[in-house]
Amino acid sequence: MNNPLKRDFQILRFLFVMLLVGQFVFLLAALFFIHDEQPIPWTDFLQKPMLSMAPGSVFLAIVLAQVVQFFQNKKKRRLNSLPAKMHHYRDTVILKAAFFEMSSLYCIALSAVLQNLTPLVFFAISTMLFLWLWPTVGRLKAGYGLE
Repeated sequence: MNNPLKRDFQILRFLFVMLLVGQFVFLLAALFFIHDEQPIPWTDFLQKPMLSMAPGSVFLAIVLAQVVQFFQNKKKRRLNSLPAKMHHYRDTVILKAAFFEMSSLYCIALSAVLQNLTPLVFFAISTMLFLWLWPTVGRLKAGYGLE
């Protein structure tokens, strides 16, 4: 990869690190406000609307990321230059990561509001999905047919 594209890739990775650090700073701040550590029974997630929003936010983030991927795949076919492909990859990854970031932060806030640690299970799931999107040169090459 040439120098300007390498710099773009470093900026994208730095953005990911900062988003991840922000999630954990928000988590640590919320943990100071959570006093009750009694787990919520899993059956309550089906019966109480506010509790079902935690898994719902993760599911919504997955669906929205797939919708973004679908529309971005249509645009990807028209790209010819390497910088255009890199910028398209960057935009796609950032959009998809934003949905998982939103889901993670929502689960943390829900945990703080409910004064319970159980919604943090969904924070962990959303954060793992966020990390799965970590930008790599291999994914860029495979996704755009680069050598």
